[in-house]
Amino acid sequence: MALSGPSSGPPSLVGAALLGSSDAAFWDEVHALHDNDALLPPDNIRASLTRIAASVAIISTLYAFLVLLIRTAVARRRRKNSYEKRNEDNENISSSSSSSSRGSTGDSPAPPLPHISEYKMAYQVTNLVINLVLGLLGLYHFLYTVTPSDRTSPSQRVEGWDDLSIFGELQIGYQLWSIPVGIWLVNEHSAMLAHHVCVIVVASMSAFFTNGFRYFTPFFYGLIESSSVPLAVMNAFRGNPQLAQRYPKASQMSRNMFIISFFT
Repeated sequence: MALSGPSSGPPSLVGAALLGSSDAAFWDEVHALHDNDALLPPDNIRASLTRIAASVAIISTLYAFLVLLIRTAVARRRRKNSYEKRNEDNENISSSSSSSSRGSTGDSPAPPLPHISEYKMAYQVTNLVINLVLGLLGLYHFLYTVTPSDRTSPSQRVEGWDDLSIFGELQIGYQLWSIPVGIWLVNEHSAMLAHHVCVIVVASMSAFFTNGFRYFTPFFYGLIESSSVPLAVMNAFRGNPQLAQRYPKASQMSRNMFIISFFT
């Protein structure tokens, strides 16, 4: 038997299982969303593209600054190590003639500075900063902007909330920056590159589409990124084994914090 119209909705069991309601008015509201235009108004899309471009420029500037900062710090550290090594060698040579009968009492030389890729370290720090910003921004909007789900209609969870498109825009800008840096500067794994592409696709729905589910973005595009902050620290220790050996407690703490934040 044919359905009488859109208000008939799915079978009650399906409605209860998927969305908790089999009421005809509920499904009329859901069906009405199909009448919306697919894309947001052109002015909204142009504004989103502008903000995406601005986020790429800001993240790129931050990354370039961090690369220069780390490169300068490493070069200064290496010069200091070289200077201390030359002084130690000169002291050993001058004292060898007068203390040839005695064993050496000087301290063992400091271990050489491990090789540090300023591009990769700056990439990790940039990830930490961006994810921290997204996490804090998501926490703020999750607590103070979006209404509780029990006081928000189904259609309001799907459409509207245009101001929250900033989360999709930031995610798109961040991933657009990550792809070329990951390919040409830090040799990122192909699985992560595929992840960046997938995030761009998903975030584009919130940034450009009328039915963009922006109500959920403070949590899924923002607050959930807070788990990536300890992940960035953990990756820094994993990429520098000597650093992990020097600070084993901090390394283990970053692992524990990531596990806790990821599963909560």
